[in-house]
Amino acid sequence: MTKPQRFALAVVSRLPKVLVSDTERIGLSLAFICIGIGTLLNLGRPSTLGVTEAMAINWSVTLILGGLLTIWGMVKSHRLTERVGVALAGYGCAIYGATVLSLGQTRSAIIVGVMFLCLAVIKLIRLLTSTAAQALIAERHAQEDA
Repeated sequence: MTKPQRFALAVVSRLPKVLVSDTERIGLSLAFICIGIGTLLNLGRPSTLGVTEAMAINWSVTLILGGLLTIWGMVKSHRLTERVGVALAGYGCAIYGATVLSLGQTRSAIIVGVMFLCLAVIKLIRLLTSTAAQALIAERHAQEDA
């Protein structure tokens, strides 16, 4: 084993299993938390988008709660909590993306708005996938019991 491989193994073996197994979802949830906190910390300052504080609080809180609940549900293997977190994060992304697209006049605002709407679609697909998986599991159990 090479030195870089030993280093990588040493680091990965010390990380929580959920972080190693689903790095992207954890990272995205942490990003949502940071975006929400950053927006809340800037309340009272002039907004480049001209949104109301109520709107900023709405998407901030949903992104923070969505990220926290998703991570908590993943760590504790509590699927309902994780699904609620995914739904809240998706809602926050949809509101943020739609707001940025409707009020932003710059190319970067359009890019950010589209990106957040895409994240909202990804969260919706995640919810649909997990719902379908639950339905298949329930159906399989029903067939085994029959």
